Amino acid sequence: MHVDMRLRAVLLTALLGAAGCYPTVTAGYDTTSTVRGPLAPFVSTRPDARNYAFGVGGGARDFTLEVGVQPRAAADALVSPAAQPSARGTAPRYLISSGSLDLRWTAIRYHMLSANLHIGPAVGGMVDRARGDFAFAQGFRSGTGVALSWRRITAFVDYYYGALAFSDGPAAGTSHMSGITVGVGIR
Repeated sequence: MHVDMRLRAVLLTALLGAAGCYPTVTAGYDTTSTVRGPLAPFVSTRPDARNYAFGVGGGARDFTLEVGVQPRAAADALVSPAAQPSARGTAPRYLISSGSLDLRWTAIRYHMLSANLHIGPAVGGMVDRARGDFAFAQGFRSGTGVALSWRRITAFVDYYYGALAFSDGPAAGTSHMSGITVGVGIR
């Protein structure tokens, strides 16, 4: 897997420039999530399974650039005891995560309440812990959210939609993900 060095330089420059203005750190978890497509059987649908979202970025008051990581809960049904790399046999066989570079625009502000839109490119990865195989995906992530801010702390609810296209591996093809993330941020 070769990533163009120019793309890395542009992303690093954009992130450092944005972080120099108003740095932000966010963390949250999905209260609901849906995956459709070839990736769906590999993501857990148990009520106690959680998908998380972490982000670091920065920018101006109404525009921010954020690098996000979204680890996904893997399906326990795909775990066979013979294929377990862990001694206890409780870890999932497939590890799935995605990352995104979101441009966020805060379109509406009213006192402590705000509404925003975000969109950006995304990448994904799927590791088969039993075989050591890795599958890479490209796609996008977009959404809208509302936030309640007090001083430097923000509580947010965010609806997202994204697509990842795996070129090979057990989840080859295009998968669509959507959900609602609840979290907090510090600016």
